[in-house]
Amino acid sequence: MKGVTKKQEEKKQDSKVSYDDWKIVNTPREIKEGVVSFDLMVNGITIYGMIYREYENKKGEEGYMISFPSRKGTGAYADKYFSHVWFPMSKKMQEEIQYQLIEIFNGKDV
Repeated sequence: MKGVTKKQEEKKQDSKVSYDDWKIVNTPREIKEGVVSFDLMVNGITIYGMIYREYENKKGEEGYMISFPSRKGTGAYADKYFSHVWFPMSKKMQEEIQYQLIEIFNGKDV
Protein backbone atom coordinates (compact mmCIF):
# COMPACT_ATOMS: atom_id res chain seq x y z
CA MET A 1 0.00 0.00 0.00
CA LYS A 2 1.33 3.38 -0.99
CA GLY A 3 2.00 5.90 1.76
CA VAL A 4 0.73 9.48 1.89
CA THR A 5 3.20 12.05 0.61
CA LYS A 6 4.04 15.19 2.52
CA LYS A 7 2.31 17.31 -0.13
CA GLN A 8 -0.90 15.22 0.15
CA GLU A 9 -0.84 15.54 3.94
CA GLU A 10 -0.37 19.34 3.73
CA LYS A 11 -3.27 19.61 1.26
CA LYS A 12 -5.46 17.56 3.59
CA GLN A 13 -4.61 19.85 6.53
CA ASP A 14 -5.27 22.98 4.43
CA SER A 15 -8.71 21.70 3.42
CA LYS A 16 -9.95 21.51 7.02
CA VAL A 17 -12.13 24.49 7.85
CA SER A 18 -13.26 25.39 11.34
CA TYR A 19 -16.93 26.31 11.79
CA ASP A 20 -16.51 27.54 15.36
CA ASP A 21 -17.28 31.19 14.49
CA TRP A 22 -21.07 31.17 14.13
CA LYS A 23 -24.15 32.92 15.47
CA ILE A 24 -27.87 33.14 14.84
CA VAL A 25 -28.61 36.46 13.16
CA ASN A 26 -31.94 38.27 12.95
CA THR A 27 -34.93 36.95 14.87
CA PRO A 28 -35.93 33.31 14.31
CA ARG A 29 -39.49 32.96 13.00
CA GLU A 30 -41.90 30.15 13.81
CA ILE A 31 -43.44 29.37 10.42
CA LYS A 32 -45.75 26.67 11.77
CA GLU A 33 -45.98 24.65 14.97
CA GLY A 34 -42.68 22.89 15.62
CA VAL A 35 -40.92 24.52 12.62
CA VAL A 36 -38.63 27.54 12.98
CA SER A 37 -36.82 29.42 10.23
CA PHE A 38 -33.61 31.22 11.15
CA ASP A 39 -30.53 32.77 9.58
CA LEU A 40 -27.09 31.54 10.54
CA MET A 41 -23.81 33.41 10.11
CA VAL A 42 -20.82 31.07 9.80
CA ASN A 43 -17.30 32.44 9.41
CA GLY A 44 -18.75 35.76 8.19
CA ILE A 45 -21.12 34.23 5.60
CA THR A 46 -24.87 34.42 6.27
CA ILE A 47 -27.03 31.44 5.33
CA TYR A 48 -30.65 32.54 5.03
CA GLY A 49 -33.56 30.17 5.55
CA MET A 50 -32.16 27.48 7.85
CA ILE A 51 -34.91 25.29 9.33
CA TYR A 52 -35.19 23.80 12.82
CA ARG A 53 -37.88 21.12 13.00
CA GLU A 54 -39.11 18.99 15.87
CA TYR A 55 -40.40 15.54 14.95
CA GLU A 56 -41.39 12.15 16.32
CA ASN A 57 -39.71 9.06 14.86
CA LYS A 58 -41.33 5.69 14.14
CA LYS A 59 -40.58 4.51 17.68
CA GLY A 60 -42.46 7.51 19.12
CA GLU A 61 -39.27 9.23 20.32
CA GLU A 62 -39.10 13.00 19.98
CA GLY A 63 -36.18 14.58 18.20
CA TYR A 64 -35.17 17.55 16.11
CA MET A 65 -33.31 18.25 12.93
CA ILE A 66 -31.64 21.27 11.40
CA SER A 67 -31.78 21.53 7.65
CA PHE A 68 -30.17 23.79 5.11
CA PRO A 69 -32.12 25.88 2.59
CA SER A 70 -33.18 23.85 -0.43
CA ARG A 71 -34.97 24.17 -3.74
CA LYS A 72 -37.41 21.81 -5.36
CA GLY A 73 -36.13 20.13 -8.50
CA THR A 74 -37.73 20.41 -11.93
CA GLY A 75 -38.54 18.00 -14.72
CA ALA A 76 -37.54 14.44 -13.86
CA TYR A 77 -36.42 15.65 -10.42
CA ALA A 78 -39.66 17.50 -9.51
CA ASP A 79 -40.25 15.17 -6.55
CA LYS A 80 -36.84 15.91 -4.93
CA TYR A 81 -35.35 18.80 -2.99
CA PHE A 82 -31.73 19.91 -3.35
CA SER A 83 -29.70 21.89 -0.81
CA HIS A 84 -28.10 24.92 -2.42
CA VAL A 85 -25.73 25.54 0.47
CA TRP A 86 -24.26 23.07 2.93
CA PHE A 87 -21.34 22.51 5.30
CA PRO A 88 -20.55 19.68 7.72
CA MET A 89 -22.25 20.50 11.02
CA SER A 90 -21.09 18.69 14.15
CA LYS A 91 -23.53 17.25 16.66
CA LYS A 92 -22.16 19.74 19.21
CA MET A 93 -22.94 22.67 16.93
CA GLN A 94 -26.47 21.33 16.33
CA GLU A 95 -27.03 21.06 20.08
CA GLU A 96 -25.74 24.62 20.65
CA ILE A 97 -28.02 25.99 17.92
CA GLN A 98 -30.99 24.15 19.41
CA TYR A 99 -30.16 25.56 22.87
CA GLN A 100 -29.93 29.12 21.52
CA LEU A 101 -33.21 28.82 19.60
CA ILE A 102 -35.00 27.55 22.72
CA GLU A 103 -33.52 30.39 24.79
CA ILE A 104 -34.63 32.96 22.20
CA PHE A 105 -38.18 31.60 22.17
CA ASN A 106 -38.22 31.56 25.97
CA GLY A 107 -37.40 35.29 25.92
CA LYS A 108 -33.86 35.00 27.24
CA ASP A 109 -30.96 37.02 25.85
CA VAL A 110 -28.27 34.70 24.42
